[in-house]
This record gives sequence, C-alpha cells and structure tokens, in this order.
Amino acid sequence: MFVIDGIDKVRDIIEKNRKRKITNHKKLSNNRIIEIDNCSPIEILKLQKNLMAIADREGIVFVNGKGKRKPQLQQLYEELEHCGQRLMSYKKCFEIMGKDRNSYSKTDLEATFMRMKEDHMLNGQLKPAYNVQIAVENYFIVHSYVSNDCTDYNTLIPVPPKHKEAFGEVLEEVTADSGYCSEKNLLYLKENQIDSYIKLQDHEKRKTRAYSKDIGKYYNMKTTVFED
Repeated sequence: MFVIDGIDKVRDIIEKNRKRKITNHKKLSNNRIIEIDNCSPIEILKLQKNLMAIADREGIVFVNGKGKRKPQLQQLYEELEHCGQRLMSYKKCFEIMGKDRNSYSKTDLEATFMRMKEDHMLNGQLKPAYNVQIAVENYFIVHSYVSNDCTDYNTLIPVPPKHKEAFGEVLEEVTADSGYCSEKNLLYLKENQIDSYIKLQDHEKRKTRAYSKDIGKYYNMKTTVFED
C-alpha cells in the first residue's frame, strides 16, 4: 500500500473528472480561476513526480498494450497527465479570449460569438461577429469603431475620449438607448460632468400597473418621518 502527500486530492480530481464525463458537464466559466478542482499545473507535476518516485521505490512497472492490466499507480498518473493537458488547453483559450470575453471563433480569434438579429433557423444560433458602434451628431456620423464585446455596456466609455482627441472638445451630453444603461457608464458620465439621456432598462416595465403597485420596488416606497 502506498501513501503520498495529496493522494486524496488526486483521487478527488479523478472522481470529479469522471462525473463530468458521465453527466456531460459543460466547460468551466472563464470567470473562475484557471484550475481543475483547485489543483494548479505545478501541483499536478509535483504529484506526478511523487507517483514516479513511489513506482521506482516499490518496483511498480508501467505497462502498455493489449492484455496488460495497468497498475493503480499508473492509472492515477495517466489521469493526472490528461488533466494537465486539458488545463493547459483551457489556459491557452483563456489567454486568447482575455478578461472581457467568454468565447472566440477558431477561424477568427478576434471575433466573438453573438446572438444575431437575423435568425433564419429560428433557433437562437450564435455566430462569430463584431459589434460596430457609431456616434451621431446632428445626423452626421462623427465616430465609429469596431468592438468584439457582445453587449453595448462596455462600448460607451471609449466614445468621449475619441471625441476629445478628434475635435479637442469635451462632450456636454450623451443620448443612448437602454442597451448602454449600466451603473459603470452612468458613473463615468457623472464623474466627467457629461449630461446623460439614457433610457433605463426597465422603463417600459415601470409603466405597467403591476409595477406601480409592487411595494417591493424602491421607486414605490414612500418616506415617512416619525417623531419620538
């Protein structure tokens, strides 16, 4: 019987990996740390070295080919090897995507998979695309740029610096639809003293009777002053 430091973690990794295969578990989100079951590539290499040291000390020979039963130690080693390869492939994918994306096209690494308005198959299919932004003033296009962000939340802040660089003037006001309504954008415009006329995302919902009678919404809460 062999005992090494971290063998419980090794067995944990293998068991969870097998469960993922059985349940067809989806890939991990890029918002999580690039680790497999909290085991980094360095730790995997250390565990493999420990397994090889134990194999040499116990006289366990790794075998390959048909009709040969692999020892338990070799099975653990190969499972760790497979986990390490997958981990490095995930790391490469995350490096290509960066922090602001969760997908990319293999044929065009700069493109992001987005839900298009043109959906001929009517199945919500995602396609690699770019997000084109246009700034208009008095019916004239004054700015345009291409982004690989699948939403409009992060595409508003680059516009004011571009305007100042091109015309030497600071924007006084900005008008945009609800797709640009986010706390980050509103705070940025307020800090730079730019008047914002951005439609709120729940603007249409606020018009309904059910919304106006929902006391759980802070807009419908009334302030009452009590005196002791």
